[in-house]
Amino acid sequence: TMLNIVLVRPTIPHNTGCIGRTCLNFGARLHLVGPLGFRLDAKEVKRAGLDYWPHVDLHRYDDWNAFSQTEFQKLKKNVFFLSKFGKLNLASTQLARWKDDILADVSPAESTQLAPRLPMDITLIFGSETNGLYGLIGEEAMRGFPVVYMPMLNPPRKTDLPSFNLASSVAMVTWEAWRQQQALLQTDPEALKAWQALMDRQKAAEDT
Repeated sequence: TMLNIVLVRPTIPHNTGCIGRTCLNFGARLHLVGPLGFRLDAKEVKRAGLDYWPHVDLHRYDDWNAFSQTEFQKLKKNVFFLSKFGKLNLASTQLARWKDDILADVSPAESTQLAPRLPMDITLIFGSETNGLYGLIGEEAMRGFPVVYMPMLNPPRKTDLPSFNLASSVAMVTWEAWRQQQALLQTDPEALKAWQALMDRQKAAEDT
């Protein structure tokens, strides 16, 4: 995958269902960090995800410690925390960048034809509908990582103003991450060819 969406302790089932559909459309992996405020088999989740929910690439973790000590270690090279108290404006934040390592699953024969680089995976971490990341995991957990806010027409970070709905926020930020990755690929035709070959390989594996 090239996109990872992490929800920390989500509480509203239909939001998670909608986010699952967004992840599926962008080929993103959805990570749910508990404890969750609902059961995943709740009818609201399934209704929001419609028939697509069983196809979501879903990973679950009991709590933040379980996630941070395992999967987070693989993803932290290009992680962005989302918070209305962030210091970086999404509109001017570079989410997509090249990774330098050679494609592990490209054969020597293919490596002469395909570019040895792809954009780095992007991991986007969101808090819940009722509590932001600072309250859920603490400032220390985010230290050293970029914390991004979504610009609004209203003055940012005003506590008396509503923020974006969680599902809407995930959709907008995921689209921007995907857009940046695609724009990066367009600058290198060989890298674009490598990415398309990798996507075809993954789709073929899913179909078997």
